Amino acid sequence: MDERYLAHYGVKGMKWGVRRYQNKDGTRTKAGKVRDELRRRANMAKDTDRVNKIIASLTDDQKRFLFGEHETDLDSPWINPKQAIPVSMNLMHRTILKSQDGKDASMIELWQDYLDDNKFGDVAQVTVATSRDYQGYGYGTKVVQKGLDWFDKFGITRTPTLVWNANKKNEASVKLAMKNGFRDPKSGELPSDYQKMVDKFKDDYAFLVYDPKLRQSKN
Repeated sequence: MDERYLAHYGVKGMKWGVRRYQNKDGTRTKAGKVRDELRRRANMAKDTDRVNKIIASLTDDQKRFLFGEHETDLDSPWINPKQAIPVSMNLMHRTILKSQDGKDASMIELWQDYLDDNKFGDVAQVTVATSRDYQGYGYGTKVVQKGLDWFDKFGITRTPTLVWNANKKNEASVKLAMKNGFRDPKSGELPSDYQKMVDKFKDDYAFLVYDPKLRQSKN
């Protein structure tokens, strides 16, 4: 005898008649907006090999500024392709700038931790790197401007605080940040958990907060 049955497989917490990602009027629910954002980030993260090539071209000292002072495995990839999923979940935006000869010259990444449970962190951070062959030609400034243009238009609705943290020995990075609208944080401006990290590393690192109005006044 041919047995037939109807089976339904849903997701955890799913209820009949309750849509998880879309409201009745067609708008996205909070969970739906997060899912759309994660899909956008996953698409943005596909070119990690291009980023790794830019980082690989840096000097050891420049890599230490990115990896950390005590990092010893400087030949490891900046982004491990095997960890593509967490990378895409944390990546808010990436811009890669090409040189006049068509090669990848500089990149900027804006990071915002995905905290699970359909939430993102309150602080986003900046990573900027320029290929060794193209340093000193203004590519770093251009790519930062492009990245901040995106943040002014879209990113500021995703997180209220954008932080540029740089090793104080990396004077070029600190100057580039302050040139483009970053400043010292005001008292109580940073979330308490992030402030604890700032207090711990403030002797060695500069933590600068992005101020769109300050950037406008400089341009």
